[in-house]
Amino acid sequence: NIWQAVADDALDHYQTHMQPFIVEAQSSKLPLKSFIQVVRGFIQVSHQHPKYARLLIQEGAIASERSDYMHQRFQGMHEAIEPLFKKARRQYPRLKIFSNDSFFITLMSMTFFPLLVPVFTESLTDKNVRSLEHRERLILQVLFGEDQRLLE
Repeated sequence: NIWQAVADDALDHYQTHMQPFIVEAQSSKLPLKSFIQVVRGFIQVSHQHPKYARLLIQEGAIASERSDYMHQRFQGMHEAIEPLFKKARRQYPRLKIFSNDSFFITLMSMTFFPLLVPVFTESLTDKNVRSLEHRERLILQVLFGEDQRLLE
């Protein structure tokens, strides 16, 4: 099945890129810093390969065999990150406003939107919006606050 091969390629790429961050974070003595690195990794891999974000969004728009497959594959990574999120949330009260799911959907929304509408993003007058570094910093500040020590 060609479609499944394309989906597997996209999801395997996310998993391969994210796995080192997740493994390191699982054994870290600094759960918040490690979790922030996992979030950074997600932002970076999504930005490097916007076609994967588009595929996830396209196939997740309508309930189907494809959306079920994408959900099952992506859910495994999401569940692997949950213990990391919970450790970080225990350490950092600001995260208490989120569940693992609400954090993830917020992260995906901020990360994916500029990738899904590149023509709109490019048309904005604030040129910083186009920069991965600027967007990453903004996403991290929205999610974690403006404490620069956390974001270094």
